[in-house]
Amino acid sequence: MEGTPKNFRGYIAFPLEVVARRVLKLEEGEYRGTIFEADSIEGGTFVEVMLFLLRTELGYEADLSEFISIAGMYLGKPANEMDFKKAEELFAKFEDKIAER
Repeated sequence: MEGTPKNFRGYIAFPLEVVARRVLKLEEGEYRGTIFEADSIEGGTFVEVMLFLLRTELGYEADLSEFISIAGMYLGKPANEMDFKKAEELFAKFEDKIAER
């Protein structure tokens, strides 16, 4: 997206936190200090959270091999070590996958 600020927290971490809260039915504050909080996602749990949510929503029989092959290179990496455009594309793939349910 041309002109989009490179704001991982606003465009990826917080929206992913919102998805996690919805999928896991977490009440306000229950997600604080967990891997599902935007701070943690930004700090390195980005891929872990997406994979957990995909498995939770789609089950373990779902074929995520293509997604995992792309996402694997970002496992454990904080936002400041990721190419924003690639992280944004990966998050879009996640959103498409989670919408399959």
